[in-house]
Amino acid sequence: MMQIRRFRDDDAEQIIQLFNNCFDREMSQNEWIWKYKKSPWGSVAYVAVDGRELVSYYGAIKCAISYQGTLLWTYQACDVMTHPDYRARIFGKKPLIVRTAELFYKENVMDFTFGFPSERNARLHNLVLGWSQHRKVALFKKNLNVKNINNLSKYKPYILRIGWDKVNAKDLDEVWKSCSKSLSLSILKESKYLSWRYMDNPSHFYSLLTLKDIIKKTIVSSAIVKSSDSELYVVDFFYNGREIFAYFWQLLETYAIKIQAKAINVWINYKEDIAKDLIGLGYKINEGAPFALRIMNGHAITSDDFYTKYRYRIGDLL
Repeated sequence: MMQIRRFRDDDAEQIIQLFNNCFDREMSQNEWIWKYKKSPWGSVAYVAVDGRELVSYYGAIKCAISYQGTLLWTYQACDVMTHPDYRARIFGKKPLIVRTAELFYKENVMDFTFGFPSERNARLHNLVLGWSQHRKVALFKKNLNVKNINNLSKYKPYILRIGWDKVNAKDLDEVWKSCSKSLSLSILKESKYLSWRYMDNPSHFYSLLTLKDIIKKTIVSSAIVKSSDSELYVVDFFYNGREIFAYFWQLLETYAIKIQAKAINVWINYKEDIAKDLIGLGYKINEGAPFALRIMNGHAITSDDFYTKYRYRIGDLL
């Protein structure tokens, strides 16, 4: 008999097994605990169980969203999956994943939900779950060589520091407070989020780079990066003004070259002001992953607001 319900802790082993059957990589138990038991604002998930076998799963991470001085609540859908043997089967006139998602919407209050689904899941969400037509995020990429190393010695008041041990929670909160005005619609990225998402991540290693004003003794920019396949990915970053951004970004490029990265990648909304700055620095725009949303509270936000103002980063993809 098919049962659809909220997940329980004792489902973890079958959830991980289902993930490993559905995706190109494996999820460890530590990753599952990190994502669904330790996230800053909580995570929820719903499962479909056929007898004793867990065959469908709809997971979502709760997020606080900063938007024009207000706080919105959303869930970022992730790990949406159905066992291959059940994908073409209809139960009660609806696919299992649809019925599972509907229970999630019914039992959780939110202003909107969003995610970065596959093309297939994006179409499904649009057709039967009321999501918007998906769009593609923009990936800005630049190939690097030693000629890109910048001489920035005239900016002596600033020093670039590398490592999580160079900052504390107060430093991270101050960076967010000073730089968040440039992020018109963003996940609330205070220290508890940044520490969970990056420093405590059990599956990936991220480095933290900070730019400190040695006179004022404040951090004016920061970036979280990871290296993969001889390329540097800037997965999140903060800056206090476009002049500081231009300088800090050239430091990032120089850092990338010194660690022998052949290219640098960053995902930003092409509506951001700094998109023009990156293009001026030689970055090319490529299509990235699909992203979409479903509005639950039409008084809080519109689809157009989300697509034009949401400051996604590669670090938002879970």
